[in-house]
Amino acid sequence: MNIKEYLWATTRLLAPLVVGSILFTQALADGLDLRVYWAAAKEFVSGGNLYAPGLPGTPYGGMAFTYPPFAAAVLAPLASLPVQTALVLQTMFNLLMAFVVGAAITSYLNRHRVLRAPNRWTQYVLTSMFICGVLLLSAPWRNSLTLGQINPLLMALIVVDLLVVSPRHPNGVLPSGILTGIAAGIKLTPLVFLMFFIIRGDWKGALRLAGTFAATAVLMAWVTPSLSIQYWGSALQDTNRVGTLSRFENISLRGFIARLNLEPSVANGLWILASGTIVLLGAVAVYRLRRQEDTWAPAAVTALVMLLISPVSWGHHWVWVVVVVAALLGRHAHATVGQPFRWRGFFTSPPGILAVLLALAFALQPPEAAKLAGSPQPYAEISTLSQIAAEAGLFVAVIVIGWFAVAAIPDPPTGRPKYSRHKLQASGKGPMAAES
Repeated sequence: MNIKEYLWATTRLLAPLVVGSILFTQALADGLDLRVYWAAAKEFVSGGNLYAPGLPGTPYGGMAFTYPPFAAAVLAPLASLPVQTALVLQTMFNLLMAFVVGAAITSYLNRHRVLRAPNRWTQYVLTSMFICGVLLLSAPWRNSLTLGQINPLLMALIVVDLLVVSPRHPNGVLPSGILTGIAAGIKLTPLVFLMFFIIRGDWKGALRLAGTFAATAVLMAWVTPSLSIQYWGSALQDTNRVGTLSRFENISLRGFIARLNLEPSVANGLWILASGTIVLLGAVAVYRLRRQEDTWAPAAVTALVMLLISPVSWGHHWVWVVVVVAALLGRHAHATVGQPFRWRGFFTSPPGILAVLLALAFALQPPEAAKLAGSPQPYAEISTLSQIAAEAGLFVAVIVIGWFAVAAIPDPPTGRPKYSRHKLQASGKGPMAAES
C-alpha cells in the first residue's frame, strides 16, 4: 500500500468515526425522542396509559407517544434499562443503521461506475464507512441521531426490503414487502410504499406488505385490545399529539398550507388537492420507471411522496434524501452508460443540479437555516425569508418528483451483470449488491 492509498484508507476510516463520535456526544446530551420512547415502553410494560396527553418523565412537562401499539411492543425492552443506557444503545443502533444504508449506497454506486471500490471486503467496508460518514453530515441524519429517533430503523428496513440483494440471497433477505410491512406497523407512513409495488405490478409484494402490516395490528388487538381501540379510535385522529402543524419545522404540504393561515375548511381542501396531485405525479413517475432494472429511482420517488403528503414531516424525517441523491447519481450513470463517469458532467446535468439543490436544502436543520436567513429566534418570531429557507427542501422535492415524471428514460444499459430479485449473476463487485 503506497502513501496515497494509506491516506485514502485512513480518511475512509476516520470520517464516520469522527462524525459519529460528535453525534454520539450530542445524543447523550439530548435524546429528546428516545426519552419519549423510553417512557412509552414503561407505560406499555406496566399497563399504564400509553396514549396520555403527556407521558410521565418526558421533557417539556409531558410529551405524547404517537405511534401504534406495535411500536410500543418493539420498544418494550427499553423499559428494563436506565434512560441513559437506553440512549447509548439507541444511538449505537442508529449508527449501525446508517452503516447499513451507507453500504447499500456504496454497492449501488459502485455497480453504476460512480465509485470504483475494489473487490476486497476490507475496501468495500472502508468505502461504506466513508459514505456512512458523509450521509451522517446531512441535517436529517444529524438530527435523527441527536434526538434518538426511530426513523433510521424504518428506513433501513425498507432499503433492505426493496433495494438490497446479495449472491447468497438473490431474492432478498426476505420476500419483498415483509420488512416494509413491519416498518408500517411501527409507523403508518410506509404504507405509501404500496404504490411502489402496485404500480410496478408486484401484487405479491403489495399483498405481503399489507398482510404483514395487518398482522401487526391484529397481534396487538389480541395482546392489548384496549390500547388498540384507543389508538385507532381516537389517538390517531388527534394530529395535535404530534405537534403544531404550522410549525416551521414541518416540511410537508400540510405544514406549508397551515402556515398560509387559511380558513380550516379551505386549508383541508387545498391539502387534499395538493396531496392528490403529488400522488398522481409520483404514480406517473413510478409507472414510467416500472420496466427499468433500477428500482432506486421509483423507491426514491415513493419516499418523497410519503414525506410530502404526510400531515407532519419534521426535518429529521427526511433521512431519505441520501437515497434520492444516490438515485439521481444512478440515473445519470444510466444516461451515460458506456462512458467513464464524470463528476463535471453530472453536476451540469439535470439530475446533478437536482441532487445539489436537494443536498443544499437539507444541509442545515430548519432552525439552523432560519437563523442563517435572519431569524435568530425562529421559535419566537420567524421572517418570511427564514421560513422559505427552512422549508426549501419541500419545493426541491416536488421538482424532483416532477422531473422523474417527465424526463426522458435512458435505454436499459447493456453489457453489465444484472442483480435483481429475479436474476442474479456473480459480478465480483463486492459482497452485497444494491438492486439496480
